[in-house]
Amino acid sequence: MSKKDKRVTRDMRLTMLKIHNDLKDIKNTIEECNDIWLSDLQKLNKIIHTLHHEFEFKPPKEGHGYWSDWVFAEDVKEEEEDDDE
Repeated sequence: MSKKDKRVTRDMRLTMLKIHNDLKDIKNTIEECNDIWLSDLQKLNKIIHTLHHEFEFKPPKEGHGYWSDWVFAEDVKEEEEDDDE
């Protein structure tokens, strides 16, 4: 197994289960109320942060970062190495 590979631990599975349930609750609220609560936006921000932290997602060097689709951190490093050449 390479250093980039990561085993899924029970704690990570519990985090993913919480993320799943939070997303499901937010979706249900939106469907039922045709609205979103500010607390749901906070949950979404925490979910995004957890995902990019646990799975090492980063914004690409090219593009608009915040608005771009994020990529794997190792792909960003490869972009940086290509720029150095």
